[in-house]
Amino acid sequence: MRGALLAGAAGLAQAMPSFRERLPNAYGVECPGDHWEGCTSTGLCMGLGHTQCAGGGALGAFGVSFLQHGYEWTTDMCEDDADGDGQSNGRELGDPCCLWEPRATLPAAYEALMASWHKTHPGDPTHTSRSDVADALCDAYGPDDVVREHPGFFTPNETARAVNYSYELTVANYEIPAWRTIYADFIWDAPQEHMDRCAGEHSCYLVGLEAIIDESRHVHHYILNGCKEPWAAARDDYSPGMAREVGFGVGCRWQFGGWAPGKNPFYEPPKTASRDMSGLTGFSMQVHYDNPDEVAGVVDASGFRVHYATEPREHVLGSIRGLRLSVDFGMLIPPKRKRWFLTRTCYVSGVEEDTIIQGVGFHAHLLGREMYSELWRDGTQVDLQSEESWYFDDQYDKDISSRGLRLKNGDMLQSTCVYDSSDRDEDTYFGPETSDEMCWVTLVYLPYQRSIACDGASWNGVLRDGDDPRLIPLTHPHPDQPPLEVACDTSHFAKHGTDAAAVDAVNEACAGSLGTGQECVVLLTHVERCYAARDDQSPRLAARLAVLHGILDDLKAGVGVAPGGCEDDGSWHKRNVPGKDCAWVALAAASRCGLVSENDVAARDACLCACDLEGPTARPAPRPTRARAPPVAPVAAPTPRPSRPTVYKRPSTDPALSANGETTVTYNGKRNRSKSGDDMRDGLFVFAFVLVLLLVLLQGRKRVIQVRFNMSVSRATVLEKASTLRERSER
Repeated sequence: MRGALLAGAAGLAQAMPSFRERLPNAYGVECPGDHWEGCTSTGLCMGLGHTQCAGGGALGAFGVSFLQHGYEWTTDMCEDDADGDGQSNGRELGDPCCLWEPRATLPAAYEALMASWHKTHPGDPTHTSRSDVADALCDAYGPDDVVREHPGFFTPNETARAVNYSYELTVANYEIPAWRTIYADFIWDAPQEHMDRCAGEHSCYLVGLEAIIDESRHVHHYILNGCKEPWAAARDDYSPGMAREVGFGVGCRWQFGGWAPGKNPFYEPPKTASRDMSGLTGFSMQVHYDNPDEVAGVVDASGFRVHYATEPREHVLGSIRGLRLSVDFGMLIPPKRKRWFLTRTCYVSGVEEDTIIQGVGFHAHLLGREMYSELWRDGTQVDLQSEESWYFDDQYDKDISSRGLRLKNGDMLQSTCVYDSSDRDEDTYFGPETSDEMCWVTLVYLPYQRSIACDGASWNGVLRDGDDPRLIPLTHPHPDQPPLEVACDTSHFAKHGTDAAAVDAVNEACAGSLGTGQECVVLLTHVERCYAARDDQSPRLAARLAVLHGILDDLKAGVGVAPGGCEDDGSWHKRNVPGKDCAWVALAAASRCGLVSENDVAARDACLCACDLEGPTARPAPRPTRARAPPVAPVAAPTPRPSRPTVYKRPSTDPALSANGETTVTYNGKRNRSKSGDDMRDGLFVFAFVLVLLLVLLQGRKRVIQVRFNMSVSRATVLEKASTLRERSER
């Protein structure tokens, strides 16, 4: 699996983006130079432990040092000189006095020093820091000047008052079936000690959940729900951690979160927040087992550890789903697309008190490569969290509470997942299997407010190499939404000296943008906004802007290479039928992209635009009314490409992951929404019923067959049941 194990100078080591959380200033190291590959679009190097800035591959000198120090930023690690350039690791990363610790508060003057430091790559001997600090400054600080967060899940007060408790629950040695994909549900009654402490007038408050993973090779992820009805009293065959055949029970829909690789603990609120557990009687855990080789006899005993207190904390943690698409077999990622994106814009409403964003989390499957979450307010963008090199094996949550970012009514949240299907030859669907895909972008905040919502719409498209996904609302906009209101960025004028020079720079960018496009749109938009806000709107400047508009209109209309980064081969046509070219393929792409020419060239390889999904489409949801900037000339939206029919590959075998889905999408001119659990159950029941009815009619039998369709079995079981029904109808 990509990014799991990497060969390095010191043997085998894990490559995890979350390791940046254990290093000072790891998100702000500039690219060492052209001899380093994989630098971000903003000129930063994220894979500090490797020989390329995108991460992955062999370990570099700094990665070896980090491995030898147990992946921890210790004083020895800080003082080490990994690349032998005469500067310590701490000096290169902006911690010259070796005071930094994860989640610790440093003296304000030292934090300011770290922020302004010239940060360089500690694994490149040619890349050294220009910053320095006098020894006297470091002598002025000591360990007592660092305020550390109390370790563990409990506060010092909770520990001192003995109101802190923990217990663990594990699966009762479940034998994983020899199927590719399995969803198994397990139940537990809460321990009697928990019930005694938390029943009646007494309450308990959740402060942490840790995953216990036994068979890491096969446990893909799990979802944990709380129950409000005791299972032991409901059935005679109950035993702790037993597997159930049905989905979540009526009394087990209390969502507590879920585990995925790299996400442990999977619930750890700030020390000022907890979650009321009043009425909890037990837990239900749905585990997704991945067994691609269909190995038999594997036994799992995974589970979780619960940490709770009997006294409440000040706040409750809340969450917002910026984007959540789990199961929708009508939504697909076409093959051979290096940067196919799914994005969603939503507008915040219902904020009633001061609200601080605490963190951001992402989830996808094997094709996920990049993840983004941005906040737009008054035309200005704030990057909440960007993962330009995202790894399936490291789905950690990013803590951004120290930035003090507030959430306000009218804020626009943009959430984006970018996928690479270059190595696949078939469409990839959004579904429960590991080989399918998902897209989750979740924000957590304090304090929880029931009224907070974020309504919006999603769409998809294709990015070129070099396109910045954070600018999708500007350069790949939703066709049915008004142009994004962007504030004037005067740096585009200051950079070029004069108004005329700035416009000339935009002209130059747009003239060459038939291959890239994004720079043209961004520069033009900022020049427009700044021009509209000025008093000296000269006719000459207006004329120049009109020329730029013409260039941009041609770009959007598809002159040259289309905005999606594709180009059809004008010489391709269906074998022996010259008139059936790429334009003909586009009229029914789903059935025609597999056709070949006289030279055995498939249409999907020659007609890149025709065989792509159509241009960004979606049904916009209503958004809150908010103040608008002065009117400016709108940027033309891309002309949609020819649509193709929707293709449904197979029904869902387990829709549980789509429960509470809220993403609204439209594809191929048809509106649809990601199915909730009940929607999927209804649809699958109808599908199964129609299939059985057809089998009966073919045999001339006029009888009604009732089918009990188990929603939690694998696809293999569904096929087995269909085969059994067919045999019965033939008798």
